[in-house]
Amino acid sequence: MNEVFEKVTIRGMELKNRLMMSAMVTNFSTSEGQVTDRLIAYHRERAQGGVGIIETEAAYVHPSGKGYANQLGIYRDDLIPRLKRLVRNLHGHGAKAAVQLHHAGRRTSRALTGYEVVSPSAIACFEGDIPPKGMIVADDTGGTLPKELTQEEIGQLVDCYSEAARRAKEAGFDVVSIHAAHGYLVSSFLSPFTNKRQDAYGGDKKGRCRFLLEIIRAVRKEIGELPIMVKISGDEFVPGGLSLADTKEIAPLIEEGGADAITVSAGTVGQSGEDYPIDKPTYAFLRSLPMYTPRASYLYLAQGIKEKVHIPVIAVGRINTPSLVREIVKHKKVDLVALGRALLADPFFPRKMEHGDEKAIRICIACNQGCFENLFHQRSITCAINPRVGREDEMKFDPAEKPKKTVVIGGGPAGMETARILSLRGHSVSLWEATDQLGGQLQLAYKAPGREEIKSYLDFLLAQMERLPVEVFTKAKVNSSFLRELSPDILIFATGGRPWIPEFAQSDVDGILTAEEILRGEKAAGESVIVAGGGLVGCEVAELLGEQGKKVTIVEMLEDIIPDEFSDTKKYFENVMVKYRIRVLTESVIEQIAKGTVIIEKRTGETESLSADTVVLALGYASNLNAKEEIRPGPGCKVFKIGDCFKPRKIIDAVLDAYRLATSL
Repeated sequence: MNEVFEKVTIRGMELKNRLMMSAMVTNFSTSEGQVTDRLIAYHRERAQGGVGIIETEAAYVHPSGKGYANQLGIYRDDLIPRLKRLVRNLHGHGAKAAVQLHHAGRRTSRALTGYEVVSPSAIACFEGDIPPKGMIVADDTGGTLPKELTQEEIGQLVDCYSEAARRAKEAGFDVVSIHAAHGYLVSSFLSPFTNKRQDAYGGDKKGRCRFLLEIIRAVRKEIGELPIMVKISGDEFVPGGLSLADTKEIAPLIEEGGADAITVSAGTVGQSGEDYPIDKPTYAFLRSLPMYTPRASYLYLAQGIKEKVHIPVIAVGRINTPSLVREIVKHKKVDLVALGRALLADPFFPRKMEHGDEKAIRICIACNQGCFENLFHQRSITCAINPRVGREDEMKFDPAEKPKKTVVIGGGPAGMETARILSLRGHSVSLWEATDQLGGQLQLAYKAPGREEIKSYLDFLLAQMERLPVEVFTKAKVNSSFLRELSPDILIFATGGRPWIPEFAQSDVDGILTAEEILRGEKAAGESVIVAGGGLVGCEVAELLGEQGKKVTIVEMLEDIIPDEFSDTKKYFENVMVKYRIRVLTESVIEQIAKGTVIIEKRTGETESLSADTVVLALGYASNLNAKEEIRPGPGCKVFKIGDCFKPRKIIDAVLDAYRLATSL
């Protein structure tokens, strides 16, 4: 018997399995917090996927607590009818529905809400009221010093939670959840890092818990016997903040106060890279848990809380594989497992796991390109490897009205995704790859340090090519005459990109390699290396070389390295540069390369001569499809270009190209 799919109860409410969809803000609602058809379609697909309970997302209980531009709201009665419709869609597919009551506290701004920012104490999110360099703040809190709440105002906010709970019950929700983690309002009361009050709502742990306990009591009066869940940060990972030892003492108070389950996450706002030595675990300062952090980073925190309470404990935080879920449940490490980004990447994860079709699960790679990065820019979320997120009603895999003979040239992520979707829709598809293996840039991407998670996406695509009726040809050279013989209805170029080689490197100079040659292990660098280009690939290669003990210098023409990457990625590589003593020269370009010497020109006009055994080029990519050499099919064939051969970009762009095209044909 698979314990994951045993029924479990929370305060008498029966769940069909031990899997919960963790609350994730989507920005799919209206600016006033109203449920939209888009939000319903998104949640309906996750309910169809077989998860036991869905925590819809953080819903703000008062307009002053709105933290995101199009966040779900539960602060007005006129929001109830659409909330009811959302709940009906979840119930219609066998999932229980929970709503998470939320107030952003100091993690918002007057510009977003129109209200004064409030907090237990007048402490801004970041030292000096300014976010650390490179940190993207969703709510533009920089410069905002919050107002310290009065006791009367605290009582009014308790009433807001109470009224929100009433609306939740009227809308038909099965569970009411209270967000008390991540530095939002309730969390700010719990933490000595943000609560410096000397009255009844501050001081010792009981005082700091008072606001939360009053909310729980007020919610209970409104919802009767419906379960109440509370989400906490098991450790805030900031000096002076909550530690696991602290939360082990707080959790029993929450249980005694009337909570029926506790979800254990971690972290808060206010930390910066400078707060953490390089020997700290990555999850302690990368609060979005990117691929550079271990899977199930916060599990030990949930286990610690479980030791102290008798109610169900729920683990969350980069749990993304069936084997990991099974291990957690089998060994009773916690009672339920919350899947977040894993259900963005594959909403049918639970159903596939239950039916033993685990190779068909698209595993979240924790790239954060579509979810965290979009949310922290106040955009709607999606998923880099599943662009249907937020487009469930737009990108449908309906059978093609008229199946067509389709040829896809190029076996990278864009090519394989296109072939996969076209095949699922009933088109006749052949995939032609010039090299001896499929995968394209994915074959390189997972070989960089900390990027091993990407291989799971490559494995998914390769498994799909094997199980679907896609004819795959490797070492295939396709020309115009051959295509005219094939006579396809549709020709899709997904030939990817090739490293861009600058003029200074095109002469016959020894010691110049590409990042691809290093990552493939085809060639080895000398002891002293200059990496030309401080984008993501350049930083990855620099880290790999640093691990090998090389003396590395990055030369980047812009004022900062990896300028287009998410804040946690930037923070990770800032630590890498310190750890391996990698020198970074920004606003600089390579002017000339001679044997063993590289001349660098800085923006100021100054030049510097550096000795180097090897120069590694990481200056971006150019399309592999040269217009002058373009392969031309016969008449009547529609031709499309997608992915890097259209324009070199990120995985999220290549996969989105594939989905848009394949669902439109």
